[in-house]
Amino acid sequence: MSEHRRHFEVEAVILAIDSNYEFMKCGLCKHGITAPGLVTVTLERGESLVIIKRVPAEVCDNCGEYYLSDDITEHVLQRAEIAINNGAEVEIIRYPAQEIGIGAIQ
Repeated sequence: MSEHRRHFEVEAVILAIDSNYEFMKCGLCKHGITAPGLVTVTLERGESLVIIKRVPAEVCDNCGEYYLSDDITEHVLQRAEIAINNGAEVEIIRYPAQEIGIGAIQ
């Protein structure tokens, strides 16, 4: 996606944390700690707007900034590209739980 703008709205969903989980300090605010959660990713190109809900991310507990893994980023951009290529002006997609290995989270 050549021209895209990222906007975030963090849903109040934090996933269970494994005892071996290593927390990451937020690179934006420098005060918060990230934890696994689900976010809404909004991408815009030209006249098209693609919203992908419930995307797994590392979410800062202080400022709400989120970080996507390389694999998740690739999948999000692929889904957005497909929507735009299909002529979507506005597309709202729910990220599939089975693809992220969280199964029954609603």
